[in-house]
Amino acid sequence: MIRVMRNGKLGNGTQRHNAPITAKPRIVIPANGQENDGFVLRMSSAGPRRVPADLEGKKFFAEWGIEQFEAVQEFTPAAVFGASTEKGSAMLKALSLMQYAHGVFDSDAVAARKAISDAAELLIDDTELQGVFSTGSPREVANWFYPAFFTREIRGAQLVMWRTKQEQFLPAIYCPNIKTASFVAVAYRGLAACLNCYRVFSPGSISVDDSSSEKYCTVACGQRNRQKIYRLKVKQRSRSKKTARRKGKR
Repeated sequence: MIRVMRNGKLGNGTQRHNAPITAKPRIVIPANGQENDGFVLRMSSAGPRRVPADLEGKKFFAEWGIEQFEAVQEFTPAAVFGASTEKGSAMLKALSLMQYAHGVFDSDAVAARKAISDAAELLIDDTELQGVFSTGSPREVANWFYPAFFTREIRGAQLVMWRTKQEQFLPAIYCPNIKTASFVAVAYRGLAACLNCYRVFSPGSISVDDSSSEKYCTVACGQRNRQKIYRLKVKQRSRSKKTARRKGKR
């Protein structure tokens, strides 16, 4: 069993949600048109192969091992805004909400359940299935569905060596399209979904209202979401009191 230090003592580590991410990888996507930030070259998995060649009318075979030569551009959070399909954007937002729910379950169960419920509405059309999804334990739902959905969405990503225009060699994650790159960015916390309006934003960037947050795209969204959570807690306390009174009358 994994154990961590808590308040100077060893305890079980089940409440941890993710190890701290200290560095974000560079992400590259196919370049559009003539503009690019360098190239990705891939060797054939089978090794060098013989290809027909012609030099000054003399035909022969040359050894050629480069399977693909592709111009790429670096992916930035700004590239995702407005570029994702509606379905892909909904999936991205839902996964970001599940990640949040898993992390705050111990400290704020009401907020965690709201996040899971919101994720269910984004992922599932059937209202009955939404109820089954959102009434389960937020941690257990996230434990099963978050890694499964996420792995499926980033399966097209590949670790490559990127040759930049400055003739540098840098490891990067190559993604075949903006959608895949967006999920990789969320995995490394370069993008997130606002817990109030679900807008996808960059936690590391300053918002239009000069604020910065890992949970909300603006200060106003943070205030609105906290009010929603407060009202949910008030309703929950009211229901608990009514239930207690009914039991007392029996």
